[in-house]
Amino acid sequence: MTWRVLEQAFNRALALSFSRSKLFLAFPALAISGLLVVFCRALALGAGDWMAMSLAFLPILASSGLLLALGVLIARIHYHEVKGLSLHLRRLLSGSLDIVIGTSYLSIPPLLIYFLLWLIMGFFFLLKEIPWVGDVFSVVFSF
Repeated sequence: MTWRVLEQAFNRALALSFSRSKLFLAFPALAISGLLVVFCRALALGAGDWMAMSLAFLPILASSGLLLALGVLIARIHYHEVKGLSLHLRRLLSGSLDIVIGTSYLSIPPLLIYFLLWLIMGFFFLLKEIPWVGDVFSVVFSF
């Protein structure tokens, strides 16, 4: 790879990265992700330690599926722009529906593992609240 090829690739990526179709597609997904973060932070204000800790990471895992699907759609739009093909957003969305759904399914296992670990941590918080032996449980389970 020479500097000229690298320069052409950089210039093409810079020219095609700010297209209207990509921005109109990315803005709602980013806005929904941001609103989810704000909503979870607002819920965590008056919550206990167990809930506040879980609400800090929940929007990251919940919006990952949406952002992964957005990445697939933006990559397909970029491919059409580089090749100079005509781009119909409705046809692009309907043609890549299976791939978008499959990609968003990638965020389900980390979310389920997170919920399982959250439940286990809640169980340990409950054991800590038992009178007289709760402190012993908390010391033992911290190791």
